[in-house]
Amino acid sequence: MRPHLLDRGRAWWAGLTGRGGAEDREPLEDLRQRAATAVVGVDDAVRASQEELDLARAQIGTARAQRFVDALDSARALAAEAFALHRRAGDLQQTADGSEDERTALTRVIDLTRRADRVLEDEAAAFARLRDLRSKVPEMLEELASRADEIAGAVPAAERLLADLRAEHADTDLTSITQALPRATGLVEAARQLVASGRGHLDRGDRAAAVSSARAAEDALGQASDELREVAQAREALATADEDVQQALTSIHADLNDVRRFRADDPATTAAVERATPVIAAATAARRDGGDLLAALAELDVAERDIDEALATYREADADRQRAQVRQERRLRNTEVLVEGVDRRATRLRGGVDARTRGRLAEATRLLEEARAALPRDLDAASALIDRAVTAATSAQEELDDVARSTTPLDGDVNGIEDVTLLDLALGGILALGGDSRGGGWGGSSGGFGGGGRF
Repeated sequence: MRPHLLDRGRAWWAGLTGRGGAEDREPLEDLRQRAATAVVGVDDAVRASQEELDLARAQIGTARAQRFVDALDSARALAAEAFALHRRAGDLQQTADGSEDERTALTRVIDLTRRADRVLEDEAAAFARLRDLRSKVPEMLEELASRADEIAGAVPAAERLLADLRAEHADTDLTSITQALPRATGLVEAARQLVASGRGHLDRGDRAAAVSSARAAEDALGQASDELREVAQAREALATADEDVQQALTSIHADLNDVRRFRADDPATTAAVERATPVIAAATAARRDGGDLLAALAELDVAERDIDEALATYREADADRQRAQVRQERRLRNTEVLVEGVDRRATRLRGGVDARTRGRLAEATRLLEEARAALPRDLDAASALIDRAVTAATSAQEELDDVARSTTPLDGDVNGIEDVTLLDLALGGILALGGDSRGGGWGGSSGGFGGGGRF
């Protein structure tokens, strides 16, 4: 366990439970600072672990790395939850009476980051054993030396490709590509020096220092490969660069529309938008004035990724809301079918249906109309209205069942209609018992179908 973690745990528990008295509670501002530090720390840990895993995959293979992939996914999910809750705590900070809720949220943030940290730490020893660079460092240094030669051997081909591109495109289009080659060459040279340093450490029996040199060389060669890959992909990228930048601008403007739509004004989103603003302006100018479109595209990609990450929680909530709306729309349609069916049955039995049952059906119909009106703006209210409509319609259905059970079935078949009761027909006005009971057709309470009466 890290030093001071026990004291932090005690403070957290006291703050959460209120034990120890108000004088023992951590000041809210200190808690805010600890939570902010915690989310930054866990994010750094997740990113660093991802880099370690990417480097290790080539050495240990994807299958053997799967347990670490799973652990990293778990830690990343906990970190995402912590970030979302931290944003919620920031919102609570703006409210006059939200201090206790904010304190609860912040302590939960710290707990989530601690859990994410523990997930990674639980696998750290196994990861180290699997990779075991100390025992493998001599072979690793030899492999890195060979890899450095391979990457250096690819530089002349990249230089020829760059010369071809210069003949086809303006220098302003190639600024980032031109810089990639010297960076790749410098990284290869740095890797070779690190390999030599590692070998020297081995000769002196210092395997720990040799591992450090080997890992630094490994990282340098990985970056060099990325630089050369950028040059190799440049021709295809330049062919579509203008269109790609336009699409990226359209996409990031859509993200900015989402920021406004969600009213996302938390610190992370605000900072991402502030960073994106000059990037958007530079990319627009590059398209207009012939600047470095590939560099503009790369910067737009980073800016859009930052905004996407900041909006992730809002979009998840929006997607949840849309799914909930679909569910409520389906419930509304199903309930409308239910009410219509019960209403038709009440029409058939209307002479025996009392005011209470009819009132329930009218209430169900009214509630559904209100639910449909509420659905676009308030899902919870719409759902509650649908629930009430279902209750009213179900009660009406049960009362109609009582009416049907109180009748005597007809003997045989009347005009080919089976399973219809005598009272059904009489109350519906289909049989003229004791004379013609029909009134007008369409009419009000004194002349409706089947004779007089209010229903």
